[in-house]
Amino acid sequence: MSRKADHMKLFRQQVQYEALPTPTYRSTTVQGSPNTDQVFIATKRDHKPFIVVGMLIFAVLLIFLQFVVTPWWQSVTDQWQYGNSKISTIEVVVGHQDSEAHPTAILSFDLHGRVEVIELPGGNAAKAESYPVAYIYGEKRDHRVITVEPVDVNHDGKLDLLVHIEGMTATPILYNTGSAFRWTQ
Repeated sequence: MSRKADHMKLFRQQVQYEALPTPTYRSTTVQGSPNTDQVFIATKRDHKPFIVVGMLIFAVLLIFLQFVVTPWWQSVTDQWQYGNSKISTIEVVVGHQDSEAHPTAILSFDLHGRVEVIELPGGNAAKAESYPVAYIYGEKRDHRVITVEPVDVNHDGKLDLLVHIEGMTATPILYNTGSAFRWTQ
């Protein structure tokens, strides 16, 4: 054979060898043999179980993110914005022993699922009045933000209180009688 033919034969062998997939090996020992040398058996790995397991882990992480991390992050941002105690305060003249110089302080908060509004007429804590507004049941019942909006709802010239409860569509109203607030007109 010529030298060129030898090179071509060697080249074909290399191309055929490189085109074959590289096998992975696992070692075993032949049972009953006095020789403890290991015998290598070529095996082909199936990667489908790893892909399925990876997809299941991803799905579990996605569910964890949706039901644990997202509500936790919402709670953290609520604490940054409103503080941990969730007490809302406004000062407004409602006509209960108050004036422009000494307006009435109105506090609203959620006390373990019980919505309370406290009125300090003229800023005087000795004459404080407490108004239970609503009871909240269910999830996040003691972490809701309660705000109060003074509006003349019944057009009698006195400011009434709209109580806004986070996550609820119904808005309780405390009607101003001139000396206190009541539920009915």
